[in-house]
Amino acid sequence: MYVFSQLNITTNLLNISISNHAKQLVCAVENNRYEFVMNQFQNVLKFDIDDLHNPTSCWNPTFKASYNDINVLVQNAIKHINLRFAEKQKSLKTLF
Repeated sequence: MYVFSQLNITTNLLNISISNHAKQLVCAVENNRYEFVMNQFQNVLKFDIDDLHNPTSCWNPTFKASYNDINVLVQNAIKHINLRFAEKQKSLKTLF
């Protein structure tokens, strides 16, 4: 996410981040994705990181959440993202 924020990308690039226990989902699409997401997790949202899974062969701890918890958040986010893109496409077609 940090590297992508440093690049001059002209296409739509989405970042979806999920907190421990899948309590919150943060979706960022603008050029300051990294700063926005970091601010959300460091200053806005309240969540715990005390009970993360410490894997045996991975470089980073992982959060606890079930597939269903994650899927509900992600599918809902994708639905709203698709609706926004469809609305944007519709409004662009009416301009031409």
